[in-house]
Amino acid sequence: MNEETLIAILAATFRGTNSEVLQATNALSSCFTDQNFPNLLFSIIKKNEISFSIRQSAVIQLIRIIILKIIPNDALLSFYLNIGEIIENSPPELYAILRRCSNKLLFLTPLQDPVGVILELFKNNKIKASLFFANSLMKIINTPDQKTLPIYNAFTSHYILLLTQIINENLHSDLFSLIFHFMSRSTTNMLPQILLDQDNLNFWMPQSMKNHINNNLFHYLRFLSNLPTFSTKIHLPHDILELTLYILSNTNDKNCSAMAIKVIYKMISFHLIQFDENTFTNILTNIILPNFAGDNLIEDNHPSQTSCWKDPHDASYFLFQLLINQNNQFTICFYSLFQSIDNDFEKFVCLLDLFSFMTKEFYSINNEHVLSFLQNLVPCFSSEVPDVRAAALKVFSKCNFIFPPEFLCHVICFALANLTDDDSQVRYFSALASSTLINQINDESVITYIYSNTPILTKMNELIMIFIELEKEFQTQMMAASIKKIILFFGKKIQPIIFSIAKEVIELFYYFAASKENGEPSVLLASTINILIEVSEGNPPFVIMLLQALLNSQFLSQIQYPMAFDSIFEILETLLYHSTSFIPEFLQIIPFLYEYLNDNKRFSYFADISPVLEILIWKHHSYFDENILKVILDPLLEYLQNCQKPNEWATAAYIFTKINITTNMNLPQTMNLVYPKMIQIMATSSGYEMEVFYRLIEYFFSYHFTQIVPDHFEILFNIYLEYAQFPSFIDSLIKSFNFIPDNLKITAILSGIATISNHYGENNEYDDLPEYGYDNENEETMITAKWYDEKELLMHFLALCSRIINETGDFPGKEKLIQFVASYTSNNT
Repeated sequence: MNEETLIAILAATFRGTNSEVLQATNALSSCFTDQNFPNLLFSIIKKNEISFSIRQSAVIQLIRIIILKIIPNDALLSFYLNIGEIIENSPPELYAILRRCSNKLLFLTPLQDPVGVILELFKNNKIKASLFFANSLMKIINTPDQKTLPIYNAFTSHYILLLTQIINENLHSDLFSLIFHFMSRSTTNMLPQILLDQDNLNFWMPQSMKNHINNNLFHYLRFLSNLPTFSTKIHLPHDILELTLYILSNTNDKNCSAMAIKVIYKMISFHLIQFDENTFTNILTNIILPNFAGDNLIEDNHPSQTSCWKDPHDASYFLFQLLINQNNQFTICFYSLFQSIDNDFEKFVCLLDLFSFMTKEFYSINNEHVLSFLQNLVPCFSSEVPDVRAAALKVFSKCNFIFPPEFLCHVICFALANLTDDDSQVRYFSALASSTLINQINDESVITYIYSNTPILTKMNELIMIFIELEKEFQTQMMAASIKKIILFFGKKIQPIIFSIAKEVIELFYYFAASKENGEPSVLLASTINILIEVSEGNPPFVIMLLQALLNSQFLSQIQYPMAFDSIFEILETLLYHSTSFIPEFLQIIPFLYEYLNDNKRFSYFADISPVLEILIWKHHSYFDENILKVILDPLLEYLQNCQKPNEWATAAYIFTKINITTNMNLPQTMNLVYPKMIQIMATSSGYEMEVFYRLIEYFFSYHFTQIVPDHFEILFNIYLEYAQFPSFIDSLIKSFNFIPDNLKITAILSGIATISNHYGENNEYDDLPEYGYDNENEETMITAKWYDEKELLMHFLALCSRIINETGDFPGKEKLIQFVASYTSNNT
């Protein structure tokens, strides 16, 4: 391959179509074993007249070769030297990819003497290349490892002296950033011995470096931030603090600001700064607040310590947290600072925002001070400055602790009243604050007071739209939870207007569902509809109205947003679950489900509709007569006969078995249609999901054990045990136990114990079994059919285990059965 051809192939790796990229990548891979191929790449990378993208692609191929570890040992040194020459003469645009290349080279294909190569490059005046490799080497050997410690000490002592000479002579000033990068890398986990000498250390301190760091601040600050860790071994001069304060006052570089804050953070952590009230106030006022302040009170994410030293906002938060935790008295200084602010609303808002992040910490330090402080925020409620009201509401949105009843009423009324404020941030935090605070109410008189003193009920329709607009604007996924809590709080009090609310919400739902690009609000609206169903308590006229509106054919035909159907299915499940009785209109759901399934315009699966059918069967099977069953069964049987997709067929067959169980009809199709096809698919098809078919196998063991063909028994029984899950397996095992061959009974029982242990954990804590319906651990909850009473199942299973222990002699596993029974009997007692 010549150079021109290689350039064309390299260009295809980033300019071509997907197939062209794949072809180019494969063509390049086929050349990796050619010993001359790296030389071609080196030649291309070294030519400045070749475009940056092609040279970068060539470096990527070198990295691929390095990763594959196919460089011959006798060519390794030459490979290093070529990479060094490329680094030395490369433009800054290639630094990032070349740094990755040098890191991979040292990590994956190390020389016996990498230090020798680094020093040789330095000696030959290839300082940049030497520093690249030196920085890569520090990532490997700057660890408290006894094997690398001698290399680390010898190399850093010698190399830092060489770097000192460069700086003294003011040579290669363009490389000072790389030099400081090396100093920061070499002090990350350990301290070079040469810096234990105070004179050598002082050389690298701000007083000596002030003429060399103007354009190289970040890595120099990172170097300084490492040093406090070693404060028991060295003396750090005060000019470190002076430099960081100066930088924070004069730089616009966010990375440098965050790193300067880290320097102060580390110095405080290791008690290198003497603190009093004035020092705290100065740091809070001049460092923390200016860097914490932002244009938006709505946080994208909570500050993270893993990335905070790249963001001055997060860095200042952690500095403030450190100060408060080191000395609780500083909370008093913080409170007093509010009193000294006259009309500096920007600073006031920033202080409130900072406090909102740490309400738990302040409360744990002194809850009385927090409550007093919050009560002093009451004037904010009437502030003409929207940001002040928003910040106060943000504080209350984080207050998950108990307020005095009178104050709680006042705050909730303030929050609810601001749901219709003109300012979107005020509305946003009033929604969050309202939903947080109403969870504290356990007094009916408080509910009555709030109900009679807020205009929220008369503006409920407007409120729904406000929440939708807030979600569209801020996209934090917080509004669904908030509107749910608010509607549930008012509960029955909104029942007189629930019809009008629901109609408007459904119209809005379909309005957004008709948009392919802007359909996300329909998900929020579906959640709101589910809440209204819960509040309605399954009132039949409401259920009928909602069902007719939801299944409106004109609305359904206009749906463009794919997720809208998932939302409709969830609404139907909620409607069926909460309905108090079966109504004939429920049968309208059946044709809708199969129309969805048979629509060739979309990717639809039986698994999409099966939860709706399962809830219908579980909740209302006692109302099924022959006519109702015909409506449900006819399309299901037709689907089972025609379906060619194994997993979809098995899901539909599972629904069929549930009809068989709940109606006690012993439909002949169960064995004649389902069993043979199940066996056929499992014997001849690939790609089916055993978890889906397992539910059918479990069914046949429970209800048709004696009809299982003997030739199939061993395979099916092994699957029966291998995929067992609580609680369905325990129910099936109890039903089938008497039919299981004696030599397999103990194995089956031990599998049952394993499923219980996996479900409840080793501690066997099952006192708080989940309520089927809404799962309290999640804001967005799923409704499921409750086929089993878990506690009752456990009692039956314990009785079965006890019977085996008492009626059977010694057998392998008996001790485990005894321990299980003793443990769960004790817990139940």
